[in-house]
Amino acid sequence: MSPAYVVLAPLLGVHSPFFEYFFKLPDSLLLLESYSRGLTKDRLRLYFDDFARMPLLVPPETEQRRIAQCLSSLDVLIDTMSQKLDCLRMHKKGLMQQLFPSSEEA
Repeated sequence: MSPAYVVLAPLLGVHSPFFEYFFKLPDSLLLLESYSRGLTKDRLRLYFDDFARMPLLVPPETEQRRIAQCLSSLDVLIDTMSQKLDCLRMHKKGLMQQLFPSSEEA
């Protein structure tokens, strides 16, 4: 790990997977950006002291766990449905090729 990065360990009462989702929310991204420093937007850096000062309204750990589990199960469902959709698209393509053979095959 580069010494340029601060590595944090979660405190008691913090469920890390919840924050993986939490910090991807548009409002969370705006908050992170507002506490970051830099000359231009592409050079922003969030220092630990600034991160530690950020006011975060988060639910208790038990609710964090339930929210993270729910969102994780939805991610799995979305991935499964995406794979199924890809298979159906391939099947459709195969059927279309059988219905409308290329001019080279005709």
